[in-house]
Amino acid sequence: MSNWTPEQALAISMDGSNIIVSAGAGSGKTAVLTERVITKLINGVDINHLLVLTFTNAAAAEMKARIRASITEKKLYNQLDYIDSAYITTFDSYAQSIVKKYHYLLNIPSSLQIVDDTIISIETNKIMDELFDSSYGNPKFDKLITSFCIKDDKKIKDVVINLSNRLDLKSDKDSFLDTYIDKYYSNEFIDSVINEYIKPIMDKKDEIIDLYYEIKGHLTDKQYESLSVYLTKLINASLYDEVINSFSEGKISLRNLDDEAKFLYESIKDKRDFIRKQSSYSLEELRSNLLSTKDNVEEIIRLIKELDIRLNKYKVD
Repeated sequence: MSNWTPEQALAISMDGSNIIVSAGAGSGKTAVLTERVITKLINGVDINHLLVLTFTNAAAAEMKARIRASITEKKLYNQLDYIDSAYITTFDSYAQSIVKKYHYLLNIPSSLQIVDDTIISIETNKIMDELFDSSYGNPKFDKLITSFCIKDDKKIKDVVINLSNRLDLKSDKDSFLDTYIDKYYSNEFIDSVINEYIKPIMDKKDEIIDLYYEIKGHLTDKQYESLSVYLTKLINASLYDEVINSFSEGKISLRNLDDEAKFLYESIKDKRDFIRKQSSYSLEELRSNLLSTKDNVEEIIRLIKELDIRLNKYKVD
């Protein structure tokens, strides 16, 4: 491929900074990367001084084959002596080679191998079974089981394992777990969650006020008076706790309304129904409900951390 687009030509020749090339399948990414490597070689960089990483063995093999063919085509024969020792491989393989090379700094043997995912999965489940068996009788653990399990504890085991696996993607997993409770159960964070919950409710109340004044011109004095009685407490409520206490059991039915009034009135009812359904709990109840999850979260964090300790020991052994 020689007729490069301006973007491809830039990806091939640009130097001195990080470059991200985002393109769909079949768009020529491999060809562009191959040409970028060849350009480096023409400019005096040896192939074994470059690091070319892919996600799969197949992609790495294809990349090496393309580079080899291009080296031959460009008559860069001196590079053929280096290509077999060049780092054109997968991320996993390269990481393993680095660990093996510097094993003495990590206090592990150079004979280390990458353990099979199936073996790790089996061991993880075994450790989790042991953790659960030894945790029964712990009040916090028993509360967790009572809260989330019906027939057996398999589902909560799976939840803990899946959470742990997902957290493995974080570079700061240990720090994240160690600070989670202090961060997400602080007064500031609880307040922010509650405010986020009640904001749509208070927004709907403000929308009702706008509709209330808009519909006035479409109603008789008697109809408007009836609507006022129906909405007065809600309209005058300035705080969330006042809003949840603003609903009476009575109903209102406005008849003989024009189409615009019907639309406005239905909008008022819909928004009022939304507020009523969403504001079932007082601020104190909302706070209490959020804090009631703390023990369960602490227990899940304990299980994840203990799982990591035992699983890492297994891997080292």
